[in-house]
Amino acid sequence: MVDHNDETKGGTGPRLNRRAFAIAGASAVAIGAGAWWWSSRSGDAADDQADTGEPAEAPIAPEVDLAGLTPASLKLVDGLTKWFDKRGLQIDRRVYLAFAERVQSAGRNPKVNRSMAQRFILSTDFIQNGTDPSKTVRWVAYYDPYSSPCYNPTRMPAATG
Repeated sequence: MVDHNDETKGGTGPRLNRRAFAIAGASAVAIGAGAWWWSSRSGDAADDQADTGEPAEAPIAPEVDLAGLTPASLKLVDGLTKWFDKRGLQIDRRVYLAFAERVQSAGRNPKVNRSMAQRFILSTDFIQNGTDPSKTVRWVAYYDPYSSPCYNPTRMPAATG
């Protein structure tokens, strides 16, 4: 058996074997992940403390050119309107139009079904408002986890206090 720690051979110390390399790599990843998590949490608290004024009134949805929408997209708007009206959620038509425009530009099938309704709700601030139907539902961004994986509408801000 070869002894790599033998000082008489002029070695500089133990060699880095696979196990030590794996442990060092896992430790570096864990430290990096912990630092990222800690910095993201402390950033939320700083943002909450800096916001002392009145919140700016955000537009309900961006303006949409109706001439640019296809009949299938307009049918999607009508279908989603019926879907959510039946469930007691009153949403401004501009929000539906913004969603239909985004679905059309993404090349998705504008078929009204449960999956499309979920994608619509995740594209608004409804969940971030605590699913309160009395609050105005506003357009946030088209929810597509493949094109923008960092946007998570179900993420709740960290509790401070």
